[in-house]
Amino acid sequence: KLIQGQASETEYRIVRADGNIVWIRDSARVEPTANGSQLIYGVISNITRRKQLEEQLYQSQKMEAIGRLAGGIAHDFNNLLTVITGFGELILQNRLNPDDPTHQDVEQIVKAGHRAAALTRQLLAYSRKQVLHPCIVNLNAIVEHMSKMLMRLLGEDINFVTKFHPDLGTVKI
Repeated sequence: KLIQGQASETEYRIVRADGNIVWIRDSARVEPTANGSQLIYGVISNITRRKQLEEQLYQSQKMEAIGRLAGGIAHDFNNLLTVITGFGELILQNRLNPDDPTHQDVEQIVKAGHRAAALTRQLLAYSRKQVLHPCIVNLNAIVEHMSKMLMRLLGEDINFVTKFHPDLGTVKI
C-alpha cells in the first residue's frame, strides 16, 4: 500500500527477548515533498493491553451466550419437571394407597423432581445474573434420602452401606 501512496496499518505480534509476546500496531503513510522525493511517516504502538481487553470482552460475550443457552435449557427442563412432579403428586394424593409398596418409589420420584427443579432454578438464576439465596441443609438427610433411591436402583445383589456422622452439622449451599 505504501508504494501506491496509500496509508498502511498492520497489527502483528512479536516475541521479546524475555519470551513475552507483545502486540504491535504499525501505521505508516507516504507524503511527497517539494523536491519530488517521498517522506514516510510512521508510528509503532504497543497495543498489547488493548488486545487483552478485546480478549476479555470476547470471553465475557461467550459466557453471556452460554448463560442464555443454559437459561433456555433450564426453562424447558423446568417445564418437563413440572409435569413429572405434578403427576407424581397427583398419583400420591388420589390414586395410590400409602401402604402400597410403590408409594415410596413415587415419593422418591417427586422428591428427585423437586431437587432437579432447584438445580434448574440455579441455572436460571445464573443465566439472569440473579443473586442466589443459599440455604442451610443437613448432609446426612440428603445422603439418607438419596441412598434409599440408590438401593432400589442397584438391586438386591449389591450391598449398599451408608455411615452417618451424628455431629456432622449443616452446610449452606
